[in-house]
Amino acid sequence: VDEVSYGFLMDAATRNGSAGLMKVIAKGGTEIEKLSKQLEQQHANHATKIEKLRREKRAKLKELEQQCAKHVAEIDIFCCKEQAKLVKWISTLSKKGGAG
Repeated sequence: VDEVSYGFLMDAATRNGSAGLMKVIAKGGTEIEKLSKQLEQQHANHATKIEKLRREKRAKLKELEQQCAKHVAEIDIFCCKEQAKLVKWISTLSKKGGAG
């Protein structure tokens, strides 16, 4: 108990006797209970916000993974087409008797 709180309690006890002190203690207990409930609610709110952010991040990651897979497929298709063009070009050169 800090000096201010101790002084407050002693002042209440001096002015009102033990009944006054008990009232002050009861009021303090009520305040502590009220603050405890507020902290529990804040904790629950923060936990809810954290879980919401986690879900959003997982959804974003899944979206990025899908985009990446799509881009890889597009690159594969492009490479196959370019390879086919190269094979055709080499074949044409071969039929003409070389590159000259």
